[in-house]
Amino acid sequence: MVITELRLQDVMNIKVVRIAPDGKVVKIAGKNSQGKSSILTGIELILRGPSAFPEKPIRDGCDQGAGRIETDELIITRHISPHRLVITRKGSDDKIQRPQQFLDELLSKYTCDPIKLLNLSASEQLEEVKHILGLDFADLENEYDTLYEARRDLNRDAKALKSLTKGFDENSPVNQIDDSELLDKHSKAREINTANAKLRFELDNERDKVKSLKEDEAKIEEQLRAIREEIAERTEAGKALAKQVEGLVDLNEAELFDEIQRVQKHNSEASKNKEIVGFVLELNDNVVSVEKANARMEEIKELKANAIRDAEFSVDGLSIDDNSLMYNGIPLSQSSQSEQLRVCMALSVAGKPEISVVLMRQASLLDKDNLKLVAEMAEEMNFQVWLEVVGEDDELSFVIEDGSVKSSPDGDVVGQEKLF
Repeated sequence: MVITELRLQDVMNIKVVRIAPDGKVVKIAGKNSQGKSSILTGIELILRGPSAFPEKPIRDGCDQGAGRIETDELIITRHISPHRLVITRKGSDDKIQRPQQFLDELLSKYTCDPIKLLNLSASEQLEEVKHILGLDFADLENEYDTLYEARRDLNRDAKALKSLTKGFDENSPVNQIDDSELLDKHSKAREINTANAKLRFELDNERDKVKSLKEDEAKIEEQLRAIREEIAERTEAGKALAKQVEGLVDLNEAELFDEIQRVQKHNSEASKNKEIVGFVLELNDNVVSVEKANARMEEIKELKANAIRDAEFSVDGLSIDDNSLMYNGIPLSQSSQSEQLRVCMALSVAGKPEISVVLMRQASLLDKDNLKLVAEMAEEMNFQVWLEVVGEDDELSFVIEDGSVKSSPDGDVVGQEKLF
């Protein structure tokens, strides 16, 4: 459905206007501040209701305003103050119940002015397109940013871990040997050898004493018997000690000490290697985490691409790549102006509304070729486009002056009936 008749009364800068368009392109012309924009806003106001009301929807000096749109099937009348919406089907006086819900179902949930979209920056275009397509990537983008930062930290940690594991040989020992038994053996060996040395010292001492006593034997005759007895006793003691000494076996302290040093060196290396193994394991976990982050980031990109591809309101050739709006594989901002206009026009009716009306403000910015393209697309896609242009020398325009129709394509400027 398209608009076959528009009526506005006391809406913004409009006094009383009746426009009966013929064809898919409707030009609203006139000088600045005469009410051109109020015509397009009035259409939104009638169709969208309070959500589209400007701050001051009623003309200065008036206490109420109204608008009416006729299509080939419907008559839609909206009064602003007090607010009232009435919709009937042509040929019937029965009012449609829940009229705003009924209208919303005939319109796209998201709409845009193609020229406004055309003049946005690349990032703003992307956000507007996501809005038009009903796509919300906030959670995915937050997850992507979190994964990106986590991957950055993991890569930084990996670099540090690699430096800690530099030169590590996987055959190096990591388990320590218990040296407590060796240390105990060494301690006991030291005690035994000390006791043995003491016994040897005692043996040597006894022998020296025997020698000394023999030398004194001649000098101390009176003590000879006692000395001989003592010699006999000590000789016997010496024999007993000799038997003990003969059975003595010295343990090899040097070998035990060397073994202790070897074990301690092994344990030192094992302790160091065990720490490095921890770094190696952490590094392996780090690599796995990075791989998982990379995979999820790619998955997020794929999810976003699929969301665009599978969107209910898709436009052929349009995609999102690395947060850029792409058209046929290149950034939309680098496409020709005609291609950009074609995409923006397609997006404006992407929701395939049953009331197929596109409003284009500042259409004076378009050259003749682009205006021709707009007309061709309107015919091709079967929608009606309302263009706001500055000037009044176009005989195909509805010229607005001081809030009323000054001239129209068919020359009919009468019959501007009031709505209340």
